[in-house]
Amino acid sequence: MTTNISYVQMDSSLEQAWNLLRIKHIKALPVIDGARRVLGIITLEDFIKSASVDFHQTFGQRIRGFMRTAIPGLSSLPNAVGQVMSRPVRVISEDRNMLDLAEIFCGDGHHHIPVIDSNKKLVGMITQSDFVKAIDQSIDIR
Repeated sequence: MTTNISYVQMDSSLEQAWNLLRIKHIKALPVIDGARRVLGIITLEDFIKSASVDFHQTFGQRIRGFMRTAIPGLSSLPNAVGQVMSRPVRVISEDRNMLDLAEIFCGDGHHHIPVIDSNKKLVGMITQSDFVKAIDQSIDIR
């Protein structure tokens, strides 16, 4: 798992989340509360779905417009991550067996899984790529 991860809070701006995804070249950010408990996840797919990209505007124009408008019914968090994050989010405990991830990544279609400790606090993130690398390193074909 990756332990040096980027994350946002529910009231973080959509622009901040978008910039982190773009600058860090990542596809997902855990959304946490003040105690580092995972509340959700925001992905590139969440932005694309929420921006309702069509053929009359470029993707960039739709994303910029979307980040400037509040979603109806969520006025307490205008232009915030809490508007578009996916929840509930699937997490895995740091003490779980690596093989438990196979079902999550293969069966459930997840690509990024926040990792939590025994206090349910975010300690890392594991991706399908991390999982494949770990399997590759554990298999010794000679």
